[in-house]
Amino acid sequence: MEEGKKIVPVMSVKKALDLLEMLLFQDVKRNGIRLSDMAAKLNVPDNTARNLLKTMIECGFVAQNQEARYIAGKKCQQIGAINKYTSASVNNAINRALDKFIEKIDETVTFAILSDGYRDIIAEASSQKTVKVVYEKTSSVNIYSVVTGRVLAAYADKDELAQIIRRYGMPGEHWNNIKNMNSLEKELQAIRKKGYCILSAKNSETMTFACPVLDKDDKLIGSVGSYAPIFRCPQKKHGEVIQALKEAAVELSKSTTLF
Repeated sequence: MEEGKKIVPVMSVKKALDLLEMLLFQDVKRNGIRLSDMAAKLNVPDNTARNLLKTMIECGFVAQNQEARYIAGKKCQQIGAINKYTSASVNNAINRALDKFIEKIDETVTFAILSDGYRDIIAEASSQKTVKVVYEKTSSVNIYSVVTGRVLAAYADKDELAQIIRRYGMPGEHWNNIKNMNSLEKELQAIRKKGYCILSAKNSETMTFACPVLDKDDKLIGSVGSYAPIFRCPQKKHGEVIQALKEAAVELSKSTTLF
């Protein structure tokens, strides 16, 4: 860019960002702002503000409350949550929680969150044993095919589950050939009823376990999961692994809500 050259912003983009900034920083309690007030502050016609807000609603950055006032949307909340995990203090606390699990069980453990409908691995701790499970970490993995993904889907709220379905559709071959919402909800409810999920695919040499990480209001923070060779996880050990994961989930909940 030439030095001293004036930057001319794309005005429609700037106006949209001004509206979003208003919702984020002038409505901290998320009570909502009326369309007419937003348009007046931006000095634009109501219809212009409405169209910009409609677009941001469609993209998930803005929402409306029961009074039809505008509030920051789900994606803004998710951005805030992700930013929290860049904090050294939060990362250290998460790693301590996973290390405690390793001390008890000594099998690979991960902490995953939902990010715009995808499963993202935030942290992991590996088993010290010679034989250990190597698992796929990227968000390209179908969320329904992995145990932490199923738990995330089970405890996701309505909007988060809708994001998952937009990304992946119905599970199909990735989970009991589920092809409709009723069948999916039945499986998700079964996970919520047990409070955990155990998965061992046919012809697999791996046992996988996961529990939800919830906040004080029982809302989803993430999922903590463990992966181990099947020969080290006989049926009698399943309860021990699940209990250790539940204890890790409590520690992770504290780690992500205190900062």
